[in-house]
Amino acid sequence: MQKVLHALRRGEDLLLPTMELFVRDPIWDWAGAAGGQGADKEIAPLSAGDRRKNLTGSSTTQKEAFRKVGLARAKLQGANPRQVLLHDVETNPHVVRYGSFDGIRQAVEGQLGRARTRWCPSRGEKGKGGERGKRREMDMLTVAEQVEVLIDLATDPNVLMRQYVGLAPYM
Repeated sequence: MQKVLHALRRGEDLLLPTMELFVRDPIWDWAGAAGGQGADKEIAPLSAGDRRKNLTGSSTTQKEAFRKVGLARAKLQGANPRQVLLHDVETNPHVVRYGSFDGIRQAVEGQLGRARTRWCPSRGEKGKGGERGKRREMDMLTVAEQVEVLIDLATDPNVLMRQYVGLAPYM
């Protein structure tokens, strides 16, 4: 996992502009394909009017796509996965509608002593390096630290039990 993250970080200069290119592409209806309007629906070219709308950047879907590219940029630059996940969930329309952010935040923050709380001054721990740990949440993590936090999140039973019941990660 560390080797892959190292490779992705080295290729950031190529990866992010490529992602932005797909977001800005005025020809394809990414929203329709991602909207779940049909499992067999293929990505289709937009009409001329829809292309003009996408070129102006007024599409809500396009803004959401740029937000996702921003999250990818933060991940590649070494942001704490815990913070990236919380930021992403906080703006999820379903979480906002049902007011479930506080419960999700508690699960994502985890119990003291877990890997993802080592660099979390808001939880009362100093973290690694004494004073350095107090500001660690805003610093970028090393690849090894970032992978450790990701594995901690992915194996925490409290996080796993809150996943979508139809999730099939083994497929």
